[in-house]
Amino acid sequence: MNPSWNIPILCYHHVSPSIDYYTNTPPDIFARHMRALAGRYEFWTLQRAAEAFARDEDPSGKVVVTFDDGYEDNYAYAAPLLDEVGAKATFFVLPKFAGADNSWNPKAHYRVPHMNWEQTRQLADAGHEIGSHGLTHRPMDTLDLHTNREEIESSKALIEDRLGREVTTFSYPYGITRPDITEVVEQCYRAAVSTVKSRNSHWAAGAHALRRVYLPVTATDSDINDIMEGKVIQ
Repeated sequence: MNPSWNIPILCYHHVSPSIDYYTNTPPDIFARHMRALAGRYEFWTLQRAAEAFARDEDPSGKVVVTFDDGYEDNYAYAAPLLDEVGAKATFFVLPKFAGADNSWNPKAHYRVPHMNWEQTRQLADAGHEIGSHGLTHRPMDTLDLHTNREEIESSKALIEDRLGREVTTFSYPYGITRPDITEVVEQCYRAAVSTVKSRNSHWAAGAHALRRVYLPVTATDSDINDIMEGKVIQ
């Protein structure tokens, strides 16, 4: 096993023309990001990356694009822009909020819908990956292990039941985990992602708390290159 095996994993949330919130990337900016990447990288889902890691395939020139929360704007705006560059992505959804609004987020000053099951199914049918983001987006460090196990295991089972597809990857709400939580995730999923909060970027060191990176809305093509090459520490 290659101890330095790694692949850049990008993290997005909203892709909307109207949301004024720090986790939003406007569609025109998102399109610019994807076009810049398409000129240099092949897009893998996180599941595809996990398969490649297990086989020790060369990850050079590959990138994984992920979305947290499963907002409807991912279906309406992000997916068509991904199609334009021939990219497949991983969408981490909250099955308890499918088709409902983001009332779980007390910090958000707006209410927007999450994808419903039919929209989520269409993304899966188009070749995108659907992963779990837990049931309810509660920070896992505030929950007991029994409740965390429910968030981890039941979210997987519910998505699999509704989509008829295996769910193999997980994204920690708020990027927060701890050893006992990660141990449960390891039992259920092939890989899991955190955020820039995670110090673990190499898969051999632990494929169940992988670091992701953000591309700022202000990033130039040169900035994107530097971030992707690890020259910019986030």
